[in-house]
Amino acid sequence: MQNHPVAVSTEATDAIASGCESRNNRAMVEHMIFSRILRDEGGVTAIEYGLISSLVVVAIIAVMQTLGTKVATGLFGLTAAMMP
Repeated sequence: MQNHPVAVSTEATDAIASGCESRNNRAMVEHMIFSRILRDEGGVTAIEYGLISSLVVVAIIAVMQTLGTKVATGLFGLTAAMMP
């Protein structure tokens, strides 16, 4: 079962819990909402994807710098060879 992101405001918690007759039921409803929020892993997945994409960007930058230097050296050599 996949957990869906939950955004629960204090007003929503109070509205749900106000329908309960006793303090025990209110505490139980709040505990259920809090437990559901803790089980949600959507934010963790987004952070993981962000870290992976930043590592890919760093690798691309390193490769482009190395490749760019080699291409520039080759083009300068070609230009020098073509000049009379």
